[in-house]
Amino acid sequence: MLKGVNKNVIEVKNSNSKYFDRAILFLKEVQLPEPVQLSHLADAYLREMDRSYHTRLVVRLVISGVRFVLAASAGAVVALLAVQ
Repeated sequence: MLKGVNKNVIEVKNSNSKYFDRAILFLKEVQLPEPVQLSHLADAYLREMDRSYHTRLVVRLVISGVRFVLAASAGAVVALLAVQ
């Protein structure tokens, strides 16, 4: 659902996103498209943001996992050297 706050800002409530509850989009100073087309553009933008956020989240989780494994391995090596 689109709610026009003024001619330069729209608020998207119920964005159908699992990450975003609502979004505020600031429009450029150009000729605005029809409201239906504007709605489709806003939905497409939010879907792209969902994919981008999900990708960054997965990358951060993978990097954190690799760092954990490397730290645990280094700790194990130090422990083995200390025991000998």
